Amino acid sequence: MPTHDIIFALRTLRKTPGLTAVVAVSIALGIAANTTVFSMVNATLLGALPVRDPDGLLYGLSSTDVVTFTAVPLALLATALAAVVLPARRAAAINPMDALRLE
Repeated sequence: MPTHDIIFALRTLRKTPGLTAVVAVSIALGIAANTTVFSMVNATLLGALPVRDPDGLLYGLSSTDVVTFTAVPLALLATALAAVVLPARRAAAINPMDALRLE
């Protein structure tokens, strides 16, 4: 039953007040950081731009250009994957014993 799990969790937290304090402070800091970041993003990116024609800032692109707004993140994702996969494949090809002998 789920109630037994809740009772066990509360009993465990009551036995370790230090851990309980650390958990409560960590959750509070996480919520505060999340709220702060969202407030900043909301004020800067999601709010209305202080210009007459916001679409004119994109240099010939409309704000609903699906091809561009899909191709750019895909290109960035491909670059990131290449930056991660290529060194990992090279490292996996090295024999660990040879690497240890060279040190």
